[in-house]
Amino acid sequence: MFEGAGEVRLFGDWDRFCIVTQLDEHYCGVWLNGELFYRIDGQDFGSRYGGVSLRDALYMSEYIVETKEKRINKTLYDMAYERIFALIDDAIYGDNEELFQYIDENVFAGDFSISINVQSMLGTKIFAVSYDGKTKVVYCKSDDHKISGLVFDDESIDHVFHKTYEYLRNLHDKEVEKAAL
Repeated sequence: MFEGAGEVRLFGDWDRFCIVTQLDEHYCGVWLNGELFYRIDGQDFGSRYGGVSLRDALYMSEYIVETKEKRINKTLYDMAYERIFALIDDAIYGDNEELFQYIDENVFAGDFSISINVQSMLGTKIFAVSYDGKTKVVYCKSDDHKISGLVFDDESIDHVFHKTYEYLRNLHDKEVEKAAL
């Protein structure tokens, strides 16, 4: 997939939802320079050749894992994909505050974003809302403006993010250990 670099790691189902990472051959130690992109419903999201700090992706994936409970919301989950996307997108990137009538005061609009916003993922918006063991993932590529969505079992989405986070955490910890020697 990527030439002249480390092992490609795929977390999830290639055809439904996955995160793909690869460490560069010269990854600069704790910076963990590499590649990262998503695949949703058979489409690439982000660039396969973006050149990113997987260390930054580690911290962002940690936040996504930690805020899972904040994405549980029956009212939002029951809405159509386009409506969910518009409410969250307008609250994060616009000045519309309508979303806040549907969420608790300790929940931020950004808690619904599951996009690891490193360089390769810029311009891609991916949001998630969960309820009753299911997660709706709604997304849009900046180049086509078409809003789409899929429903997954919570466990499948959680598993992808947990495994991605664990892998990146392990890589980073090993590099920190090497740097300390």
